[in-house]
Amino acid sequence: MITRLLCIAALLSPAAAQDSDPGHVVLIVLGGGVRTKDTLKHEGNTLNLKRIAEAGVLMPSCKIEAKLPVAAQRAVMAGVLEEAPRERHLPGPHPTIGEILRKDGKLPASDVWFIVSGGGGETLLSTSDHAEYGPAYAPSTLAPDLVLSETLKEQLSEMGVSDPPTDADEAELIRLLGAIDTTRAGSATAADPGAAGRAAVARFMLEELLRTDTGKPGEGDARALRAASSILLRARPKFLCVMLRDAAVAARSHQIYEEVLKRNDLAIGTLWDAVQKHTQLADKTTFVVVSDHGRNRKVDAKGGLGYDDGSHDATRVALIFQGPRFKRKETIRIAVHTIDVVPTICHLFGIKAATAKGKVVRTALLK
Repeated sequence: MITRLLCIAALLSPAAAQDSDPGHVVLIVLGGGVRTKDTLKHEGNTLNLKRIAEAGVLMPSCKIEAKLPVAAQRAVMAGVLEEAPRERHLPGPHPTIGEILRKDGKLPASDVWFIVSGGGGETLLSTSDHAEYGPAYAPSTLAPDLVLSETLKEQLSEMGVSDPPTDADEAELIRLLGAIDTTRAGSATAADPGAAGRAAVARFMLEELLRTDTGKPGEGDARALRAASSILLRARPKFLCVMLRDAAVAARSHQIYEEVLKRNDLAIGTLWDAVQKHTQLADKTTFVVVSDHGRNRKVDAKGGLGYDDGSHDATRVALIFQGPRFKRKETIRIAVHTIDVVPTICHLFGIKAATAKGKVVRTALLK
């Protein structure tokens, strides 16, 4: 099993800690457009999100200024609203939260992770082409849907892999990976996710390829959240962002969209509960949950939801902060913006998001 794990880990792309300890921060972006009325204001769709909100601070009036979905996503990731939004296949012009934490927070790539649902296009949201930041300060990235394939599944079957690795297997893999001289191997050590991170991804991939409950609505998002759980619980990075996207199905089917929300909520609840039970993460982890944008107030004639009617359902979303530095069991109704997420997270790490245009949401903090 060690050899098989090592082979998988070798396929993965390949440090400066600061004085203060911010603990761990998990940013979950409910991408694809999610209305608050279908989550925190809905009776049964997202019971786990309600639990997290009730344990922290809920800000139900978070403004979305962007007109295009990709601009809305970049606003969350960079803390800046692009004046002339670039096309989706291009990187953004402003440093992302991952780049800021890497460069200004002096964190290694092993401590900054960006996990995306879908075919990998969303990985462009992890970095910019800013001259002073950019790819040199990219976070460790993973697009599970891109690397997991039927071909890989067939290869593992031919190798006789039928069981997930044991804890002993993983410990040995971390030891072996830690001994690899990545510099002489020609790898870019600045982007090395670290032995623990690579081992966590290898284990996740094997466990995922052995799953049978696939093909349901929201599978990509659920898989990304399972990958996040594996990396967070095993590698314990300082910052981890999960960018979801399956809710975009709302544009053609409100019914399937609600199925996606329920499945995502279950996976988010599983992740949150696992953190609360983890001896090294409990009471040291902050969760930030926000939608990239909302959806129209009414379902259209074809049973879908657009995002351009200008209503509060489309331009206001909920923002949740839950963690040791934030107030508990409070709802704060003052207006904030999605571009405030980056400065607030940077504040937790003791740095200023100099390129961001948002503000630190101090009203949500304990002090």
